[in-house]
Amino acid sequence: MSDGQQLRARMRQQNPSVQDFEIAAANRLDDALALLLGRRLFGAVYLLGYVAEMYLKIAVYRRLGARPTGQAAAFFRHARQRARELGLWQHQDQWASGHGLMFWARLLWSLPNAEGHTLASSECRALYRHVRRIEDRWAVEMRYLTDAGNWPDAERVLASVEWIRRNRLALWR
Repeated sequence: MSDGQQLRARMRQQNPSVQDFEIAAANRLDDALALLLGRRLFGAVYLLGYVAEMYLKIAVYRRLGARPTGQAAAFFRHARQRARELGLWQHQDQWASGHGLMFWARLLWSLPNAEGHTLASSECRALYRHVRRIEDRWAVEMRYLTDAGNWPDAERVLASVEWIRRNRLALWR
């Protein structure tokens, strides 16, 4: 078995938890910061987009009742089902194979927490503003491009990802 095959087999067996997602998000944020320091701006923005995606998914999973040790894959399926039930599947173009930041944000502000409350309108507006700022500068397809990137875009994306990270607990509680 090749190294690549071994890695994929190990990843399939791992079945990461919500807590693993949280740790991975923090690690990928550190990686993105290292890319920024190395002036690898386009790569940093690409990675920051994935960090935002992970934090949004974590918030959705937690709103759906996931505990830190809950298996992320099960809540991924549950989130997709709840999106259909809530009529959010009409925005399926924003799903983007599970990577659509606005899809996850819409789902997040549509889901009630354990006490039955949805996000306050001010939280929804702030989340929308930050997700839109990231989405205007990030897409999964960036992995195929060779652009050098620019500081203003990288700073804006970093600021929005940092906002999501700082507010992540408030987003699911």
